[in-house]
Amino acid sequence: MPSSYKQKEMAGYLVAGAFLVGIIGGCVAIFSNGNSSKPQEFDDIYAKIWCKDQIKEQLKNPSSYKFYSATVLETSGANKEYGSARIDFGATNSFGGMVRQTAICDKFRKSGTDYLRVNILP
Repeated sequence: MPSSYKQKEMAGYLVAGAFLVGIIGGCVAIFSNGNSSKPQEFDDIYAKIWCKDQIKEQLKNPSSYKFYSATVLETSGANKEYGSARIDFGATNSFGGMVRQTAICDKFRKSGTDYLRVNILP
């Protein structure tokens, strides 16, 4: 075999090896990134995003949901990752009229598992 052919073959192996190392390194970085960060603080943005789905599950017309505001009432935990928030929102009632409502959203830990509970106030 000519030496230029061997050099091209070796260069191809090097490129393939570098590519594989890059993919493996990227995967390790992606999967380990979520484990090393501290828990997200329970704040008004967290409450707005994570409580919305549970509020919508309780509505007669989930597509009519309109967020107005979120107010954190209390927080707990080493990183303030648990707490309670008041969510003010609007939704249509059974007659089709838009009604302003309030829900209480609680994030808590029980038996080693995090839970999110939403109660729509009467």
